[in-house]
Amino acid sequence: AFGVDDSTFSGTVLVVDAGWSRTEVSVYDVRAGVFHLRASKQITVFCGKVVVDLMCKHCVKDFTRRSKVPGLADNARGVLRLHKECEQALKILSVGAETAVNIDSLFEGADYSGKLSRARVDDLCMMPYMQFKQQLAEFLESEGLTAVSHVALAGGLAAVQKVQSTVAGVVPAAEVLRPSRGAGGGVMSSTAEAQCVGAALHARTICQQGRLDSGPTAMETRPALASALRVSAGGPETLLALPKGALLPCQAQAEALVSTDKAFLR
Repeated sequence: AFGVDDSTFSGTVLVVDAGWSRTEVSVYDVRAGVFHLRASKQITVFCGKVVVDLMCKHCVKDFTRRSKVPGLADNARGVLRLHKECEQALKILSVGAETAVNIDSLFEGADYSGKLSRARVDDLCMMPYMQFKQQLAEFLESEGLTAVSHVALAGGLAAVQKVQSTVAGVVPAAEVLRPSRGAGGGVMSSTAEAQCVGAALHARTICQQGRLDSGPTAMETRPALASALRVSAGGPETLLALPKGALLPCQAQAEALVSTDKAFLR
């Protein structure tokens, strides 16, 4: 999806996968479509959970200050509701400058209505950002990989501008790869779409190698779709509709996802 598998691409790529429970950083040498892993590292001081936890703690203090009702921090149900709202707020702040957190009867009958700005969240996460930047720089220096030519960002936090600027501060000379839909398809609007296309291309590869079996699997459990999905090729027509709970892998899904026009999820 980022175009690094093209036969004409050549360079050293830093892949930063900022996920929910950890951030994984890897460095690959890519030459003529061949990937060679140079080094990898897991960073746990900065991830989606750390950011949301800090946002939640801020909202707990804000609620207590506004409502004058103490004890929310010890109420598991109230904290869980607030945590879910902060997760949604983080998604909005990845593309917007400000969002509101509104919860009716959050604790002891008191409502909560607060605002979170991108600048405020960046300030709350200043220490994790600093630790992430330090560990990333130390990782590259210890492995002798300071000459990075390209950077690819993935994961739920990849769209956050502070994450992008932090990585750019470590490797300022590296070119940031933008996920593309292919010839004439333009640049993708989100890293989530890039992950869908990447999964489609990977499915095409394993199908061509004959390694996808739609029959019973030896695994005791099989992954299932958490929500219904519609697959299209960019137009109004639907190539395939998968219902919620569909077991994976399935041959019908792979055939739709590996079409030559690089079908992607919408």
